[in-house]
Amino acid sequence: MIGFGLGILGCGKEIKVETATHHGNKEEYEYYEDEAGNKVKNGFYRMHYENGNILIEESYQDGVKDGKETGYYESGKKKWEGSHKDGIRNGKWAWYFEDEKLKSEGNYGEGKKEGKWIEYDKNGKKVGEGNYKNGKWVGEWVRYNESGKISGKGHYEDGYGKWVGYYENGNTKVEGNYRDEKKDGEWIGYFDSGKIEYERHYENGEKTQRWVGYYENGQMKWEGYYKEGKGDGRWMEYGENGDKMKQILFDNGKAIESIDCTSNPEKCEE
Repeated sequence: MIGFGLGILGCGKEIKVETATHHGNKEEYEYYEDEAGNKVKNGFYRMHYENGNILIEESYQDGVKDGKETGYYESGKKKWEGSHKDGIRNGKWAWYFEDEKLKSEGNYGEGKKEGKWIEYDKNGKKVGEGNYKNGKWVGEWVRYNESGKISGKGHYEDGYGKWVGYYENGNTKVEGNYRDEKKDGEWIGYFDSGKIEYERHYENGEKTQRWVGYYENGQMKWEGYYKEGKGDGRWMEYGENGDKMKQILFDNGKAIESIDCTSNPEKCEE
């Protein structure tokens, strides 16, 4: 369903207002037609939820996003706000919880995150903060737990660096590297006692290679492999005494066979 209104742009081009349905959502926007008859957005743009409330509203200049953008929850409460310049994000952006309390905030420069970014919980307490340069993590990044203590910390250069997570008492809980905000390489988790709880591998945020879990006594608890982010081949589960408990065979991430090794030991592979 399409409808339109009329207006005149300062340069003499006729401005029309079109209303249409896009994937079940009503949208309306101002536009003019170029010499080839193509519709060029110019002025306001709004998309609505099925209940009629606005989902997003923004503005265009000669077919390019330019000016303020605001997004909303279906309830009508503000979800985010920011602005574009020449089609890319620019200046301060902020996101909100549905009660409109601030969730996160930071700045964009030429479409990339720049400077200090801060994240908050629903009570307004800071839960994370760090800096960006040219869209990548730089310097120190910190996460906080509910009591305000540091729950994790990392230091980055050009988006790459080591992250360490902590228990409430300050003991190391997990450590590994991030590259461009994605886990990369080996990640090791620890029990509060300091003994290894698991060893995992990632490549550009995707699960890969051998994964192993341990009991606190050092005995292997489980082991298996990931390929391209999906479980692959044989996965084994063990008891605290080392006995095989279960064998699961995966194919492209799907479990195709599960064997109880305690009742069918001959079926569990060596």
